[in-house]
Amino acid sequence: MAEPAHVPVMAERAADWLVTDPSGVYWDATVGAAGHAGVIAERLTEGGKLFGSDRDPKALDLATAALTAAPVTLVQARFSQLQEVWRQTQVKQLNGILFDFGVGSFQIDSAERGLSFDRDGPLDMRMDPDASPLSDWLNSADVSEIAEVLRRFGEERRARPIARQIERRRPLASTGELREAVRKAVPPKGVAATLARVFQAFRILVNGELDEIHAGLAATGTVLARGGRIVAISYHSLEDRVVKNFFRRESRDCVCPDDVPACICRHRAWLRVLTRRPEVPDPDEIGGNRRARAAKRRVAERTDERTVL
Repeated sequence: MAEPAHVPVMAERAADWLVTDPSGVYWDATVGAAGHAGVIAERLTEGGKLFGSDRDPKALDLATAALTAAPVTLVQARFSQLQEVWRQTQVKQLNGILFDFGVGSFQIDSAERGLSFDRDGPLDMRMDPDASPLSDWLNSADVSEIAEVLRRFGEERRARPIARQIERRRPLASTGELREAVRKAVPPKGVAATLARVFQAFRILVNGELDEIHAGLAATGTVLARGGRIVAISYHSLEDRVVKNFFRRESRDCVCPDDVPACICRHRAWLRVLTRRPEVPDPDEIGGNRRARAAKRRVAERTDERTVL
C-alpha cells in the first residue's frame, strides 16, 4: 500500500516543545510541505507569527498551498542564510526554531529528483536548483574521492569496491545505472541497506547538508531569545551527532581540552538541554509512517540574554 505523500514526524509533540508562548514568533527552518508548520500555526493566537523557510522552491509551493489560512511568511533560504534572512524580517525576538532534517516524502517520491534508488531518474539529488547535480561530480571524481565520500557521509564499509565499479561504468546518467554499479560491488543480501547508505552519502555531498546543519545551529545563537527553544529532528546518525555535539558544547561553561589545567576558552553556556535522551516516534506512528522509524528529536532552551542582531 502506498504511503501518504507527506506525513510530518512527531508533529504534535514537536509543537508541544516549541510553542511556549502562543503569541510568540516561531521559525520552521525546513518547512517542506508544511506538515509541522500547520500544527505550529494552529497553536498560535492573535499576535503570534510563523516564518517558514526551505531551500527547495517546490517545497515552498506546497507550503504556500497548505498554509493559506495561517499567519505565515515563507522564504527560500538555506540554514546558512538564516541570520541574513532573519535580519530582513526586522522582528527582534524569536521564541523557537524547528529543524526537521532529512528529505521530504514528496522529494523522495519524485523520480526526476534522483533521490530514490527504487525509482529510475537522473543523477541529480539537488534540493536547490542553483547547485550542481550529482552527475557533474560523480563522472569526474577519482576513485579515492568517491570512496572517501561514501565512508564519510554514508559510513559505508565497502566504499572502495563501490567506487571502483562506478569508475568502470562511467559516464553514469541515471539512478538505475548507479544502482547497478552498487549491486556489482556488494553481496545480494546487503544490497538494499548499502544502496540506502550510498544514496544518503551522495545526497549529503550534493547539498552540503552537514555544513548547512552546523551553520543553522550556530545561527540560533543570534536569532533566539532567552527562553526560546531549538527543536531538531534527525534521521540518521550523522545528523543526530551534529545536534548532540552542538547542544553538549553550548550547554557547558568551559570547552577547553581535558589536558588544559585551567579554563582559557572563556566560553559560557547559553543552552540548557531539555531532552536527556533523544525522543523517538511511538510504535503506532511508525506503523502508519515507516519513514518515521529512524527519527530522533532533541530539544534545548536558551538560558542567557540573546545577542541583538
